[in-house]
Amino acid sequence: MLVLDNFHVLEKADILSGINFFLDYLPANYHICLLSRKVPGIHVVKRKLAQELVEINVQDLVFPIGAIKQLFKHQFGHEIAHEDALKIQKRTEGWPVAIQWVIRGLQSGKSISTLEEEEWDVTGIREYLITEIISSLPANVVDFLVKTVHLPRFHLALCIDVLENKD
Repeated sequence: MLVLDNFHVLEKADILSGINFFLDYLPANYHICLLSRKVPGIHVVKRKLAQELVEINVQDLVFPIGAIKQLFKHQFGHEIAHEDALKIQKRTEGWPVAIQWVIRGLQSGKSISTLEEEEWDVTGIREYLITEIISSLPANVVDFLVKTVHLPRFHLALCIDVLENKD
């Protein structure tokens, strides 16, 4: 298996054409995983119709209500009410790390009925993101994120002005 991450940065037509050619003649037993933040320019519809492509998007990565209920049954040994699962899904948007945060909160005595209140501080998620994700990034990437996080939109010229450099 070949994994190509950040495929969305490839925009040159000749490179995408070469990749399309490569994919057209790829041996049947060989698999490629393309990770992209947007639909890649590799004849996606053609590959879907030929059942050569499996697409995984945000909806596939988040927990639906049924999965939240199943997780809670596994964690606590009993089912939670459908309304409670809906509250958890709404508050966490179904993201697994946020659901784990809710589980830890419940284990420390918090109640699902107060899930939307200030009592459920997001400090734990912030700490997780800082220690597990941000701390592993190169210093220049962290600097970029800190300086651009407040921008109302993401635009190259705006980023250059904020960063005061062309890197």
